[in-house]
This record gives sequence, structure tokens and C-alpha cells, in this order.
Amino acid sequence: MRYIFVFLPLMFLFQNMEAQDEFFEPQTNIGGYGELHFNRKLSGDSPPVLDFHRFILFVSHSFTENWSFKSEVELEHNLVDEGKGELELEQAYIDYNYKRWLGFQAGVILIPAGIVNEYHEPPMFFGVERPEYNTYLIPTTWYGNGLALYGKFAGFDYKFSITEGLNSDNFSFEYGIRKGRYKGFKADAGNLLYNLRMNYTGTNNLLLGASVSYNNAKGDSTNIQFKLFEAHFRYSIENFYITAEFGIAQLNWERLNKFTGFYMDLGYDLKNILKTGWNVIPFFRFSGFVRSSSAVSGSNVKETIRRFGLSVKPVSEIVLKTDYAFKRNLNDVIEKQFNIGIGYMF
Repeated sequence: MRYIFVFLPLMFLFQNMEAQDEFFEPQTNIGGYGELHFNRKLSGDSPPVLDFHRFILFVSHSFTENWSFKSEVELEHNLVDEGKGELELEQAYIDYNYKRWLGFQAGVILIPAGIVNEYHEPPMFFGVERPEYNTYLIPTTWYGNGLALYGKFAGFDYKFSITEGLNSDNFSFEYGIRKGRYKGFKADAGNLLYNLRMNYTGTNNLLLGASVSYNNAKGDSTNIQFKLFEAHFRYSIENFYITAEFGIAQLNWERLNKFTGFYMDLGYDLKNILKTGWNVIPFFRFSGFVRSSSAVSGSNVKETIRRFGLSVKPVSEIVLKTDYAFKRNLNDVIEKQFNIGIGYMF
């Protein structure tokens, strides 16, 4: 299977190349997004935190009508110094768009699992922070070195990716596979991760899809097979918004055999009622997680989160957010949190 890394690019190079449009001109584009957060835990003695959580720049270049390059560089928490902050290359790949139904990417790519991992700009999701589902179950942002095939046909779009695997030594009961990501740094290419995602987008304002991922993850002292199935749904109609994701991860590991999670967002845009050009969207999110283990006391440990909030968009690329959450944690203790944020994309 790994020889696909060599033969697929060659296949595209010699495929029935079409003539270049004489009016096409190579073009370079710059974009990005960012978000500033105020977080305060209302339970315990933790001080409030003011953090420019993310600053991201996109750079893309079109060589021809078919060949392009896309990249994303992220700075987290304002600086990088002695273990503080992070500087990451989250995307950097060559893209060959052969036809509508078939394209190819190679480089640093996002794993096509769930909604938020591929589309995580602040104006595109409710809540100041990304949903906990995308922290615990799908470790957004989840990316790695590899390649992908993608395309669209008859109202569907698909993506199949082969990327670096995970380091099973860093799996944990609380965060699942999250800390096992190599993030492209000298990653183990001997145990590749396979993902297939299919979406239906043939109806206006509807996204309905699912994906499956598999990796025989290895570390220096562990070898844990990992399987993830997830389904996702997003729909909007007449100022009403609903988003839902559900996932189940299975691991042949006694500390965490199965990890199930979901969340659902409900929101309603008040712009017509308030007679304003701004989007003013109160929302409610309910999240739940169950971790099953044969080694940790309490074989089915549950965690639930209820979050109420408001998103205000003066323009579609800028969002002002606030939310309030009640979280019943792994120790069955209620935690409360208040957040304020501002985000942008361009």
C-alpha cells in the first residue's frame, strides 16, 4: 500500500493533460483567521485568563488551472518560548485538480474527520472555544504528512487520505488519541493512518456525512489498534441552525477500550426580529462522553456539558461570542465556566 505514494503522483502527471487556458494567470492569495479569548472558571480558585489563542496565516498559489499550493501556519498563545506557545505548520500541500470527480493532494494535510477539523475558523462554529468533542474524540486540529484523493459527484463529495500514524505511548484515558499526534515531526511512516470521508451536499444548506479512520498505532512500549467512526450533520433553514456530531472510537487497550461522544448545537438568528443587518444568534449546546475501560475503576465513566451562548456577527467574517457552561466532569463534580471571545477570518 505504501507504494501508492510513488505511483499516484506519476499517474496524474501522465494523465491526459489538457491545454492551459491562454487567459489564465498564476495568482498568489493570502488569508487567515484568529481569536482572542477571555476564560474564567467559576469553580475553584483558578484566575481568569486573557489569551490570543490563535493567529493563522494562509498562503496559496495557483501555478495553472489544475496545479496549486496551499498552506497554513499557526501561532498559538502569542509566543513560543521555553515550552510556552506553539508554532505549527498545519497545512502545506500540492493540489492537482484533474477533474471535478478526482483530485490529488500531497504534503501536510488535515485528516477529513468530522466538521470542525476541516472548517475551524471562529465564525464557523458556535461557542468561544471549539466544541469539547473536537478536543476529546477528534483531536482538532488533526493533521499529518501524507496524501489524499478527493472529488465530487451527484451531490456527494469524498476524500480518502493516507497519512502518518499515531504514537500510542501518548494515548490517555481522558483525551484518547489526542496526545498521540506526531504533527508532521519525523513521524512514523511504518504504521499509516487511513481515513475515508463521504459527505452529501446535494440539498441547499444541508451537510450530512460520515467518516471512518484506522491506525495500528505504535510507540516505543505499546501497540494499540485504533478505529474511529463518526457521523456529522449541519442544517439551516429560515434563521434556524442545527449541528450535530457523533463518534465512537475503539482501542484494543485495557485503559481505554471504547470512547463515545457527541454534541448538538441549536441556534436561532434574531436579525429579523431585531430588524438589524447583524446576525444575532443565541444557541444551546449539549455534549456527552462515555469512556469504557477494563483497568480504570468505573468501567463506564460519563461526562456531560451544557453550554448556553450568543454569537453576534456584524459581518460574516467577524464574530463576537460569549457562553456559559455547566460541566459534570470525570469525577462527577460540577464545573462552571464563563467565556468571551472575538474572532475573524479573511
